[in-house]
Amino acid sequence: MHDTHWIFGNFNMFWGSYSVFCFVVLLQIINTASVKVCHPCEFKGQSRETLSRFQVQLSRCHFRQCFCGCDGRVRCPDYLHQVTCRDDCISCWNPFTWEELPPFAVFRSGQLRCECGCMGTYSCT
Repeated sequence: MHDTHWIFGNFNMFWGSYSVFCFVVLLQIINTASVKVCHPCEFKGQSRETLSRFQVQLSRCHFRQCFCGCDGRVRCPDYLHQVTCRDDCISCWNPFTWEELPPFAVFRSGQLRCECGCMGTYSCT
């Protein structure tokens, strides 16, 4: 005859301690996962709403899109630079022929269709 009390007693003791372990881990997760509070940004003396997008004028013809991050920092990535006056644009170089091209010119190389940007850059699709 087997002593079932010993088997089930150890089983209950194991699951009881496992439950306590899970509870402690859950409390630790809740404790370390603090609620993130966003802050507005301050940019050139103006308060910007958290997670908002706004345009900054750099000069008469140059603008840049900026973002207010949740951490209260303003980010203005270079790739969101816009030029509204064609006279301020610079030419780009065709990387396949090394030919100088005017801003917004379109050129091809095989299957690629490329277009010059305003800042001497180009993009191909």
